[in-house]
Amino acid sequence: MNQLLAEITEIKTSDDLALVKMKCEDEIFSSLIISRDDSMSVGKKVWMSFKETEVMLREISGEGISIKNRFASTIKTLQKGKLLCEVILNYKGHSITSIITSESCEAMNLFIGKEVEALVKTNDLMLIQHQ
Repeated sequence: MNQLLAEITEIKTSDDLALVKMKCEDEIFSSLIISRDDSMSVGKKVWMSFKETEVMLREISGEGISIKNRFASTIKTLQKGKLLCEVILNYKGHSITSIITSESCEAMNLFIGKEVEALVKTNDLMLIQHQ
């Protein structure tokens, strides 16, 4: 398990969700907390913890990335909320749904009809027997 010490800089909430921003080594990171923890507050120190299998790699140049499961798609619908944005993609006639932060949606300038690439890590792709 990876762990890095960070300080909470911002907390945005909606119902039981909290989008927590923290600063570590002069960089800002974010975490979506599913069941809101009211003991967290701005200025509090926390450990950012994440599994080794959740770390993706990309070349600094932006050309190479370690994820092999890629779905070239077109955005079919966007439903933006206070914290999260549901993006439904059209992948060769199939619908793929992605939930990202609303901030990421804005930063990527996502809109209906925009071509994007959906990425799924190998260890996150489950197989179910087809009958």
